[in-house]
Amino acid sequence: MGRQGGAVAVIVIVDRDPLEAQCLATALTAERFDAVVTDDTHSALDRIAHREPALVLLGLDLPGGGSTEVLRRLRRETHGVPVIAFSDRDNVVDPVLAFELGADDYIRRPLSPREIVLRIRAVLRRSSRRQSSVRRSVSTTGASVDLESRILQIHERQFDLTPLESRLATELITAAGSVLPRRTLLTRVWAETEVDRRAVDTHIRRLREKLGEYGRCIETVRGAGYRFRVDPAQSPLS
Repeated sequence: MGRQGGAVAVIVIVDRDPLEAQCLATALTAERFDAVVTDDTHSALDRIAHREPALVLLGLDLPGGGSTEVLRRLRRETHGVPVIAFSDRDNVVDPVLAFELGADDYIRRPLSPREIVLRIRAVLRRSSRRQSSVRRSVSTTGASVDLESRILQIHERQFDLTPLESRLATELITAAGSVLPRRTLLTRVWAETEVDRRAVDTHIRRLREKLGEYGRCIETVRGAGYRFRVDPAQSPLS
């Protein structure tokens, strides 16, 4: 059933291919979802604002960079509406960019309506678990990340994180002092997506750059993975 808390879940489909979008809408309607279709940036943002969807299906090939604008606005103006992005470009750039901007999942074309339905249900389950979780932050000596505000604090410094960076930091801090293999991070942060291990390295590098001098807290363990460890000597109070 396409229901959340007793109400029919609204799914907004943003795709410039009207035939494909209608095919997806038909499949979702058959599964008791309320499917809303649009093919341009402004209409998508308007429909999202007025319909308060449970999830957005977003094609990454809207003209004029519209897809990235939708993702940025969603993360800036909504409270965690999940996004599943999709495209037919056969390279790693699209999924990496999508996750960097806050997408929850990524699928390559051609799209299978049945797979889309299964992915939607999986993302909605994860989103529901996050919202109902009593855990609001994770911490280790010298560092913590707030899961609601997505603020990472190391000693006295605070850093605003993207949704994906927040999930990545949460896993690293939860396992502080232990090595997390790339495959483990892919499973926990990206879930069941078609992203290869280079995505982990790319996002670790970007997170290190954002942390500046504290980037060294994320250690590379050659041939094994990554480890998070705060050096007390880095504290401005030491």
